[in-house]
Amino acid sequence: MAVSQKKIKGFTLLELMVVLAIVSIVSAIGFPNFNSWRTDRAVRVTAVGLSNLFTEVYNHTQSSSYPFVQVLIDSRKDQDQITVRGYGILSDEYGDALFNNQSRRLACGVGDSLSIGNPNDDHVWREINMRPLRTTDVLFNFQDRVGVCFSKDTSHYQINAETSEYNDQFIILCPRLAMSAGGTDDAAVCNISDLQNDTIYPAYQLRWTRFGNINLFKYNHTNNDWNLQ
Repeated sequence: MAVSQKKIKGFTLLELMVVLAIVSIVSAIGFPNFNSWRTDRAVRVTAVGLSNLFTEVYNHTQSSSYPFVQVLIDSRKDQDQITVRGYGILSDEYGDALFNNQSRRLACGVGDSLSIGNPNDDHVWREINMRPLRTTDVLFNFQDRVGVCFSKDTSHYQINAETSEYNDQFIILCPRLAMSAGGTDDAAVCNISDLQNDTIYPAYQLRWTRFGNINLFKYNHTNNDWNLQ
């Protein structure tokens, strides 16, 4: 019995060119949206991580493991990356520091020694056993070493900076590429006024209070406002 052979037909060059053209068009349309989503995700992940770190550090004051804590943000421009760590003062050292401090208010120092108030003080910040936050793709709205302190009774709440005044109770985050596109990355900070007219780059804002209320917002380019996330 003879076996019939099937006629095999391949793609023509014209058909392949049509397929490639369709793929190219779809990619050209979809890539900007994908790139925008990827950039937004990178900033959001960092913002959420920062919010979680603030919450975790603050919670140590409520459990009394560290009555006095600090979120230390190192975003100095000579650093390869921005690093955020949590530090705390043990209960007995906290009591001694209060006893030795006549003002009864502890300083939120951010020097290299991380000492409490007086540089000669023997009591120092202890790094809390938690995973630090590190990022190379996201910028903050300052280039400095900023410490945000909380205490259980809120009386020793303070914001301090190493080289400049920093009294705002919020942090803005944006993608580094948004600032480096102009070739000024060395001096770049996340300035929302530079992003208001650019709908490509996302921006997030973290706000907090001395009572541990921490909220995350996303910048809405349409109405130039912040939306609670």
